[in-house]
Amino acid sequence: MNITNLKYAVEIAKAGSMSKAAERLMIAPPNLTRAINELEASLDLRIFERSTKGVKLTPEGEELIRRSANVLYQINEIQQIHRNYSRAMKRFAASVPRASYICEAFRELTLSTDDLPHEFIYRETNSIQTLESVIDCTSDIGIIRSEKTYERFFDEYINNKRLSGKIISEYRYVIVASPESPLAKLEKVTETDLMQLTEIAFSDHSVPYIPSDAVIKTETASKIKRHIYVTDVMNAYLVIMSNPKTFVLLPPMAEDTVRKAGIIQLKYADSAAVNKDILVWRKGYEFTDMDRKFIDAVYKKAEECGIITAGSL
Repeated sequence: MNITNLKYAVEIAKAGSMSKAAERLMIAPPNLTRAINELEASLDLRIFERSTKGVKLTPEGEELIRRSANVLYQINEIQQIHRNYSRAMKRFAASVPRASYICEAFRELTLSTDDLPHEFIYRETNSIQTLESVIDCTSDIGIIRSEKTYERFFDEYINNKRLSGKIISEYRYVIVASPESPLAKLEKVTETDLMQLTEIAFSDHSVPYIPSDAVIKTETASKIKRHIYVTDVMNAYLVIMSNPKTFVLLPPMAEDTVRKAGIIQLKYADSAAVNKDILVWRKGYEFTDMDRKFIDAVYKKAEECGIITAGSL
């Protein structure tokens, strides 16, 4: 049963006329008639008797309208409670890729809030899941990662789903490893240097219209034969610290973050792929103050990592 159609029926009963109710509701009379027909069909009962003098409730219709008026009043009260709660509660909801500079921006946001109630939702995930969460309003904003090869697929998907996008940053991956790694003493690391090591990679890379196994191949060091697949950065760090013969490819990190994490980052001489992190949001969505604080912090933290940025909003 459609609640909107039920509201229309209550308004018609009050007005005593389809035309008067349509005028009050500011909808076309044929559309109102169609809505009532749909409601009657869904309930399998006749609500109104129509005549040239107007409309009259049937006995079943009178009972329906009497009960519906009470239900609609309660629904209105619930909606009002939600509106009041929403005004009092500040919400931030974002889905993002794995990157220390984005995580640091989120940390900074949580430290800069006032004493009002807050709800923070921060999820690290792949690009497809980020796009889907923005589309279904689970997240208000998102950041997706696109390797230059796949940029046109993301552009097409964003346009088809009525989303907006803006490039935030552009970079090549660095190698993150343990201070005890065989790589630690090298000035520059090539793919040959990595051949005897195990690469840690994330298991959920995704690109619109492309099979995930094909994407994973381009997101890892192509000649490495041994891989450990994980789902989050913390697991990657734990593996690195327990096994010096492992490494992971990640966006550049701030030296302070590297030092605190007890890891090292090294330039990867054979890294040709250029990655872009792209901010996405629903068309018509208005950024909140917290959204803007977070986005500004993302740009600032990226620059602290030596990452090229495309300028603020």
